[in-house]
Amino acid sequence: MMKNILFVGNSYTYYSDMPEALFAPMARAAEFPCTVTMVAVGNCTLSRFADETDRAGQKLRDAIAGQHYDMVVLQEQGLRPVTEPEYFDDGLTRLLRLLAPQAKRFMLYATPGRQDGHSDLAQLGMSSAELTEKLAQAYDAAGEKYGLPVAQVGRAFLAYKATHPEAELYDPDLLHPSMPGSALAAEEILRVMKQEYAKN
Repeated sequence: MMKNILFVGNSYTYYSDMPEALFAPMARAAEFPCTVTMVAVGNCTLSRFADETDRAGQKLRDAIAGQHYDMVVLQEQGLRPVTEPEYFDDGLTRLLRLLAPQAKRFMLYATPGRQDGHSDLAQLGMSSAELTEKLAQAYDAAGEKYGLPVAQVGRAFLAYKATHPEAELYDPDLLHPSMPGSALAAEEILRVMKQEYAKN
């Protein structure tokens, strides 16, 4: 059965047109046919998407008007789950409430940390791996609180780099995923989504 999937996030989601150009073809090849809609705004937070007065919130409301989604993939701003966990939780709570009438299932997309060398890491006093793991833990806690599956894309980056140290998973800006990084994100999201649907 064809699934209608909505991706909500920012540049981690829209780089390389990940949902449409990478995820959807992978899903079809894996006999998981779907249609994909993306609402993504650069550096956007879940709180902004939940706010009806914000441009991002208006864009999301336009996308859900009169629609029903079998799965919604939610991706928070790249640092907020670690640096502002209370706002992460509040935005997620409000967004789940907003989308519940139009969506059957939800999942979270846990992003990787910045690549080593990015200025944010120096300010936080963390390595890329340390930030990635803190993000993963924050998303795991949110998933447990709301009963949502989590696509641990950041941990997938770390695991892949451990066996393929030559891989370039980041854009030269040390922040966004490269094409291979976006492909790895799509693979992990699809893996977790299929696993979730296999449960029932």
